Amino acid sequence: MNPEVKAKAEALAEALAQSEEYKAVKEAREELERHEAARIMWRDFRKKQEALESKVLAGETPGEEEVQALQQAYQIVALNPYVRKLLEAEVAFAALMAEVQRTLAAAVGVELPEGFGRGQAAVQGGPAATGRQGQDPGDSGGSARSRLWVPGR
Repeated sequence: MNPEVKAKAEALAEALAQSEEYKAVKEAREELERHEAARIMWRDFRKKQEALESKVLAGETPGEEEVQALQQAYQIVALNPYVRKLLEAEVAFAALMAEVQRTLAAAVGVELPEGFGRGQAAVQGGPAATGRQGQDPGDSGGSARSRLWVPGR
């Protein structure tokens, strides 16, 4: 790697590590680890989420039951304040990372797909994905389905 590019990448990494968004994720993870029930809920939710994501990455379309199961799991874990805090912090950090990616892409003239960076946030955070508690654009009822990223949408 070009030494100048590597040095700038390391400086960016340091800036990200010092960002409020990253500090919030780190603090939320540490808080979650101090609460066994929250830790177990988080672990189980992430396993379900990763299983669905793996299926999508393998080119398979998840069934409606699988999507609903993940939505229900999200609704349950989001009730736990420690898990909810981590979800919201991860969404904020993902948004920061997406903005960095858009900035880098624009600087070198690379076009990113429309809506780039929104899918992961929606997977992670539900209400925080939009920055509005309980509502998604186009979702007047605030349903969990509308806040959950679904492959192909």
